[in-house]
Amino acid sequence: MTQGCPVCLGLVAELGCALGEVPIRGIWECRIDGNWYVAVRGVLDGDEPLSAEVEPQGCMKVELRLAEMAVWYNGWLAGLVGGDGGMFAAGEGVNEAAFCKALETRLRQTKEEVSDAS
Repeated sequence: MTQGCPVCLGLVAELGCALGEVPIRGIWECRIDGNWYVAVRGVLDGDEPLSAEVEPQGCMKVELRLAEMAVWYNGWLAGLVGGDGGMFAAGEGVNEAAFCKALETRLRQTKEEVSDAS
């Protein structure tokens, strides 16, 4: 169990900013690479319920609460994370550190693409 605000949550927020996806309204989904996929439940628009089911194509279904993030690895749920911590898989190749490494790579690529476009 992760305590406190996980590093991966900050990296996902930074990626969302780099992609122009802020503020996140409703649910934002993003493929990180060929293995990792993430969905974030952002601010509510109107009378939306506090939790919502998310089932990206090819991924396990999960219920996300407000300001919570779900992470999948090859379609399997690998983590549920919020600002106050969460749970993450602890396998050899599927863990929070591996997800952060994939996020850092995607963030670097996104920033290079944005820089090249300007």
